[in-house]
Amino acid sequence: MLDFFSGLIGSFPYDRLSHVQSTTSFGGMENPTAIFYDADAYRRRGVRELTVAHETAHQWFGDAVTQDDWHHLWLSEGFATYFAALWLRHAEGDSAFRAEMLRRAQAVYASKATERPILDTLATDLMGLLNSNNYPKGAWVLHTLRGLVGDSAFTAGIRDWYRTYRDSSALSADFVQGMSRAAGQDLEWYFRQALLQPGYPRLEIDQRLEGRRLTLTIRQKQPPAWGTFRMPGLVLVLDGRRVPVNVNGPETTVLVENVRAVAREIVVDPDLWWLVDLAPVPAR
Repeated sequence: MLDFFSGLIGSFPYDRLSHVQSTTSFGGMENPTAIFYDADAYRRRGVRELTVAHETAHQWFGDAVTQDDWHHLWLSEGFATYFAALWLRHAEGDSAFRAEMLRRAQAVYASKATERPILDTLATDLMGLLNSNNYPKGAWVLHTLRGLVGDSAFTAGIRDWYRTYRDSSALSADFVQGMSRAAGQDLEWYFRQALLQPGYPRLEIDQRLEGRRLTLTIRQKQPPAWGTFRMPGLVLVLDGRRVPVNVNGPETTVLVENVRAVAREIVVDPDLWWLVDLAPVPAR
């Protein structure tokens, strides 16, 4: 894990790392150089590899680079959650990684925390911020970002973030600026919806066939308080045919040419880049 994270992010920030069977109110606690694991979980062999990866990733994100304000906790917990998933991809392959990201998505969908934004600056219960927004949803912010900008820009931005703020603290706006610089594009729109809007997009898709032209109408059906989301490059698969769509606003219309019949099945986001309902949508 140290070799993997060092190669992906930057050199390990400390001179040692111990894994300690200890007393802690958490499954793991990412003390710099000495990670504590719950003694009872250790005795019953309940310390998972992903937990070790999560706490190890914290040595870079949370310890060496720390959020300057607790409301920006996703810079620690979201990062550790996502980089633990990247470790799983490295160790066990893409299928294990996809299953882990789907599991994290389901945790977001099932949580009441999603009614609030990730950057919930009105929150006064600071321990209450140890929730699904800052762990799995924060991980999904990074995953979708990687899909938007590509692996090269994402990795360059992460390395620059670590190099610039190592042994110091920073805020989300600093990360936005750094990733925009690495990607060569203004990403403020993405982080504004990812961090400041609650919830996630829920899509309803209608189709109408006229001759050999299929009209898809994509509606965002999430609660109005969540706002609407931009999803550039969202892929739909219509009976095996990939159709990229730039979703922008409450309703998006797409024309698909040379179609013989309405699609029997529409799969949303088959490559798993967006925190959106991934279930197949039946034709109407």
